[in-house]
Amino acid sequence: MKFLHEKLAVGVALPLRADEGGRLLPAIVAVMIFLAMLAAAAALAISGAANHWDRTISGSATVQVLPAPDSASPAALEQRLNAALAALKATPGVLSADAIPEDISREMLTPWLGEIVASGALPIPRLIDMDFTPGKLDLEALRAKLMVIPGVSLDIHTQWLPGLRQSAFWASLASLGLVLTVGAASVLAVVFATRSTLRVQQDVIEVLHMIGARDSYIAGGLARQALKRALIGGAIGGALALLGLIGLAFFATPDIALLAAVRLSIFDWIIVALIPLVGAILAAVTARITAMRVLARMV
Repeated sequence: MKFLHEKLAVGVALPLRADEGGRLLPAIVAVMIFLAMLAAAAALAISGAANHWDRTISGSATVQVLPAPDSASPAALEQRLNAALAALKATPGVLSADAIPEDISREMLTPWLGEIVASGALPIPRLIDMDFTPGKLDLEALRAKLMVIPGVSLDIHTQWLPGLRQSAFWASLASLGLVLTVGAASVLAVVFATRSTLRVQQDVIEVLHMIGARDSYIAGGLARQALKRALIGGAIGGALALLGLIGLAFFATPDIALLAAVRLSIFDWIIVALIPLVGAILAAVTARITAMRVLARMV
């Protein structure tokens, strides 16, 4: 008996047979970790994109110079474009103002209006891309100054920010909700597997109690088993998720500028990569708590 007590004291592996719940746990954890990593990556990418939009859109605007009423005179259109550029560069708070070349503007409009734009037969507005310091530029005063020039209008991009922020918030919230749902499902799976092990192998546990094993020893052994199985499942699910995310990062080439900002930073990659380890620790803690509660009710 003293020998058995010494063996129990050093924490040897529990003599428990493999049960159905324990065998399925790695596969369940692999699926859950895969989904959790994808959802977490989506939430982090959307949050980062929203911050990027705030920084870029809040300090940018577009000035449009319409071809009418002198569409037949390219020189007059160019003269009004230069006048708008001069007014912008002379305004305090404007960081930069650059005219977009006409051929680039026609290239951007061709998918919407057809080849007639690319051929040059249809007159198009000339555009000026402007960057400014938010809070240091009187936009209404600038708008009034530009209105003096015929056919010139100011388009402030910040009007799109509320809708973008709201869409990004709800998308991030949905992704985080999926992460929490997957986490809750993983906890329930570990609880089921632990209860199944204790119920199926109650005879072995009773023998362990008879030779002096304490509940904490048995619960610790089950926690180590859950940790090992969760690490195996997490490694499989995590590897598949990382391969999928890396493939998206390197091979996805969105043509839409707004979507180009939806990407993960180095810090985001670290957070996503730590999810399997966090899931394994959560599984071990859940298994120990569940085992202690079930063992306390055993006679």
